[in-house]
Amino acid sequence: MATKQRAQPTDGGAEDRVLEALEQFLGLFEQLPARLIEGLLRQTSDADEKQVVEALGATLGEQVRELSSFVRESSAGLSAQGREEVMRVMRVSAGRTLAEAGVTVTSNLASPVARIGISNIFHLIKKVLSALAEIFGFSLPRWFWPLMELIDEIVDMLLSAGMLRVAPILAQNHQATLGQLAQLARLQRESSWRFATAENGEE
Repeated sequence: MATKQRAQPTDGGAEDRVLEALEQFLGLFEQLPARLIEGLLRQTSDADEKQVVEALGATLGEQVRELSSFVRESSAGLSAQGREEVMRVMRVSAGRTLAEAGVTVTSNLASPVARIGISNIFHLIKKVLSALAEIFGFSLPRWFWPLMELIDEIVDMLLSAGMLRVAPILAQNHQATLGQLAQLARLQRESSWRFATAENGEE
């Protein structure tokens, strides 16, 4: 009589933990546009300004949802090593805590410090998303990086509403973030080249 083979268990628990951590981060990120708009609308009584904030806010919400959806779809086909790297990024960057801080800060945007703070949080979230994009590989759609930039620009436009004196600071922060990301990309390329050279030398 043939012995019935018992099915080998899969490590679904590890995959579930990775997806849960990523979903918590993305869920909070998706809350940020609506919370930001609510906070800004509480700070203005000008009808024209409110109309602009609501219009830009709706656009921002759509863009963030599109970006989050892409990240979710990309994470679905990751290898075990890829999921491990995603989990490491979530831990090291404290992505969920960062997004939670953003939601908290939007509750009071009366001061320039709070507005600059939420702008910086969006920039940091962008760095987390950039790190995730590196894990997903280089087959990113052409709209990915332009969308990341557009989100930054809209956030800074919104945060300048009714408080134009923060606009130059936000612009400087944006340029600094772009420079940091360019430097990071250069270092990653150099590290990859050195690693490949070292491997070839050992052969």
